Amino acid sequence: MRANKRTEKSSFEELRKATTSCLRDGNHFVQTENLTKYHSLVYALCCDPDRPRAEELYKWLKKTFLEYTKEIFQEFTNSESYIAYKCLRKQRKESYPGEQSTEKYTESKENLSYVSTLLELENDNFVQLRKYTVLWESFCAGLQAATFIFSYLERSWITERKKGGILETRGVYDIYTLGVLTWKDHLFRHLREWIVRNTLSYVYYLRQKKLDVHVVQTVVHSLLRMGTVEAIVQEEDSEEEDLALSIYRNKFEKPFLEETSRYYHKLGTELKASYRQVEICLNEEQRLSEQFCHSSSMALLRNRCEDALIVKHLDIFYSLSDMYLRDSQEEELRLVYRLLSRVPGALKPVQDSLKTILIDWGSESLGPFKERTESNMMPTSPLLSGKQDNGKDCKEHMSSLEKSMMEYDAFAEQEAESFVNAAWNIYIHSRKLVEEAFMNDEGFILALEQGCNKFFNSVSCAPHLLARFCHKMLERPESDLDFTEEERENRLVKVTRLFRLLEEKDLFQRLYSVKLARRLIYGTSASTDAEEAMLARLRETCGQDYVSQLQRMFTDCQTSREEVISFRSSPYGGIPLGFEFSVMVLTAGSWPIDPSTSKNSCKEYSMSYSDIHSLPSMFSKAVEAFSEYYSEKFEGRRLMWLHSLSKVDLRANLWSHKPSSKSWCELQVSFPQALILLKYNDRITSTFSELHDATGLETEEVKLSLKILIGCGILRVSSNDYELIADSSQSNRIDDIIVSLNDEFSPRKRKMKLANLLEPEMNKESSDVENSRRKMEEDRRLQIQACLVRIMKRYRRANLSFLIGETVSLLSHRFKAAVSDIKLNLESLVEKDYIVKVDDAADTFEYVA
Repeated sequence: MRANKRTEKSSFEELRKATTSCLRDGNHFVQTENLTKYHSLVYALCCDPDRPRAEELYKWLKKTFLEYTKEIFQEFTNSESYIAYKCLRKQRKESYPGEQSTEKYTESKENLSYVSTLLELENDNFVQLRKYTVLWESFCAGLQAATFIFSYLERSWITERKKGGILETRGVYDIYTLGVLTWKDHLFRHLREWIVRNTLSYVYYLRQKKLDVHVVQTVVHSLLRMGTVEAIVQEEDSEEEDLALSIYRNKFEKPFLEETSRYYHKLGTELKASYRQVEICLNEEQRLSEQFCHSSSMALLRNRCEDALIVKHLDIFYSLSDMYLRDSQEEELRLVYRLLSRVPGALKPVQDSLKTILIDWGSESLGPFKERTESNMMPTSPLLSGKQDNGKDCKEHMSSLEKSMMEYDAFAEQEAESFVNAAWNIYIHSRKLVEEAFMNDEGFILALEQGCNKFFNSVSCAPHLLARFCHKMLERPESDLDFTEEERENRLVKVTRLFRLLEEKDLFQRLYSVKLARRLIYGTSASTDAEEAMLARLRETCGQDYVSQLQRMFTDCQTSREEVISFRSSPYGGIPLGFEFSVMVLTAGSWPIDPSTSKNSCKEYSMSYSDIHSLPSMFSKAVEAFSEYYSEKFEGRRLMWLHSLSKVDLRANLWSHKPSSKSWCELQVSFPQALILLKYNDRITSTFSELHDATGLETEEVKLSLKILIGCGILRVSSNDYELIADSSQSNRIDDIIVSLNDEFSPRKRKMKLANLLEPEMNKESSDVENSRRKMEEDRRLQIQACLVRIMKRYRRANLSFLIGETVSLLSHRFKAAVSDIKLNLESLVEKDYIVKVDDAADTFEYVA
């Protein structure tokens, strides 16, 4: 038995030395010692047949851990740096009574009387802190080795005790947990303030890039490991994660965040003028903290840093951003954006500033167009004055008319081009700014759209100018200079983007349809593909309903071409006419034409000609033939002939009565002009009353046509008679005026277009807008009422604010409905008994089925 006791005693002594060595030397012990030998000793003690010593061995191991941690604690407390720290701490308490420990530490660092002492103390403390981290790492590695050595004890006795319930397991833990718990209770608990203080000071120098981050990583790792052990001891499964982080959060995270706030608050005051350095500091702090902080701390840390470096200096950032926006400094704005985007809601003032600056830019660039109104936006057409009696003067007068028309077209085109380019330049510049500087942030895109929408719609004639730009883009030019496909595509992109900004899309639709009708009727479209591409873009923006009427116009053109071919191959088309006859059949309601039964006119489209009572036989035969063909093919359909929209190509042999004359030319004239000129096939002289009676035109229409023909030099009258014709107030003294062919006229070119020289044609732009706006207002009234009825039919009961919001939203793709108009139409529906007011609820309406 004595031998057994000596063997037992030697076994415990050998295990004590091995355990102490593995805890102090860690991995070195594992690499140099045979752990299996010690494992066998533990097995022998636990399985002794006479007296198993498992419980005794566990208590002995617990005591060994305790002795080792006390030994380490004694080493730290006896060190000169720790003694100096305690003395200085006592002195700070006397100097700063009642303050928080972290604040006292910071204040003492800034007190000049302690500077030299603190620097020396910090250097010594850092040495001791490194020693602490080395001992902790060795201790953890040693615990893993001890877990292997005492694994049989853990598998047998400790596991069996855990199965016995709470009373049996109280104070019994696995080997690793027991070691960490002993370290926490008997070492860290007494040194935690010193450890945290020195760790925070160490982090301060880490930010200066003077130390190694591994020390802080090890300290934080120890706190997390001890927190995990604490959670196991408490056995709170429902809050295990929070409990596991309790030591880390209470002992390190909280003072670390407070110290970080003070550090960056002071640094932020120094970096006011160096905002570039702010981003560097934030990124460096992020990079550094990610190396040792728990992931749950990163959001809190970012908030503290951003609050100190950004939030407290927002006024500076806003003033800088406003200056950079006005100067379009993309790189600086990008940096300001990256900083402010870190703070929730901090970008809103910058977005408002962008919107305001865009409006200012637009007001400056589009200022000249704001002074334009729908009545004065086009120049006054040139008036013909005086009659020329000789051929030379006739040529000069004709040239003057054509020059005036060219100047008019150039002015209209240039004004539309200038407006679109000015608006586009602002938009594309600001769009690039949002893309490059603000990374296509949704808030800035919205501010861009709102700002551009504001300044673009501040120009009252914007729909007209945009429609005019589209017309010139899609119209076939008079000269050979046409847009290339790439140029036309670029213009389509401009139009589409600016069209989306337009609020009065319904007015644009009317104006565009008028100009499209002109191109289709007179065959002046540059390209069918371009027309269809424009329709596709409008459809993409506003939907199929927006372009349905425009699409029907193209369908009518195609159908008309097929009908003309069918007519010419029919018996009706075989009648000899002596000229080429072509017809376009337009569907009523699909075209911007409002024909009157008393006047074959296009009120919205052209000058108002009276009904032509008597047509020349050559025209009447063609009209009657096609009318009979169409009536036979389509029963129930009625044709209404719009002669005012017709154009006639005449070959003029004006001087065939002179044997030596061989001059001729082709004249493209309006239908009234053709009626007048055809009368001169019989004789070369006629009075005004004879022309009036023979053509059936109204007096003003005869005067207008004569003014053009006389001004061109084809016809002539005396100077006094011309003044009577040109004066619209003189209608009683013109019947006896003699109008004759000008035998001295010599055409400058073989083909002359006289129909385009009509004075009302030059002033159509204003009348188009006025007529379109008048009809638009009526259409808007009906659309608002229809929208209100649909809403009430769906919801049955709704209040006023809801009705206004829904109506504005549903009609936004066509126009921006005014609140006053919605209320007015709502009252109109109440009067018509579509809806009724609810008596017991204010501003509430019900639908009447």
